[in-house]
Amino acid sequence: DSEFSRAVKTMRARLLSIVTEYPLAKKPNLLTVKVFVNNRLVPESDENGWKYYLPTNSIRFYGEAVPKAGSTIAVDYDRDGVQ
Repeated sequence: DSEFSRAVKTMRARLLSIVTEYPLAKKPNLLTVKVFVNNRLVPESDENGWKYYLPTNSIRFYGEAVPKAGSTIAVDYDRDGVQ
């Protein structure tokens, strides 16, 4: 049933975004963002790292950089517009 298939795809996409997105409190100055998982610096990459996702003001993790359950995530950045 195509309706069921669509529902499963939507649910999978939502779950994946919950696992792979880390919301930020403020809009970042993108030149200053540093992302750490378990105290290790994660590279900015849409393959095996992270990218900033403007629509939700969040960091999205990709590939091998997706944090495992129980990982500690830290994002250091300066707020956008603050010198």
